[in-house]
Amino acid sequence: MTRVIVLGGTGFFGAAATAALRDAGLSVTVAARRNADLVVDAQDRDSLRRALRPGDVVLAMASSGLHSNGYSLVRHVVAKAGWAYDRDVPELGCYP
Repeated sequence: MTRVIVLGGTGFFGAAATAALRDAGLSVTVAARRNADLVVDAQDRDSLRRALRPGDVVLAMASSGLHSNGYSLVRHVVAKAGWAYDRDVPELGCYP
């Protein structure tokens, strides 16, 4: 039987995708670094190789970008540096 796996299925978009797939009658396995049916790190190739099997259908919703915990860290770093939130940081390649 083909497994449908949602990488990042515990996140905002992944949870919505999982719900939609299940509503459509599919059996879905949620994959994430923690609190998931399948514990896997989407950024670790060996972790993926151990978890995935030939024939799996994988929907990759995992994000290595900022999320709620990441924003908390960013706010802390900005506050500690004494920066304004609208500060231009050319080193990041982002301009207001």
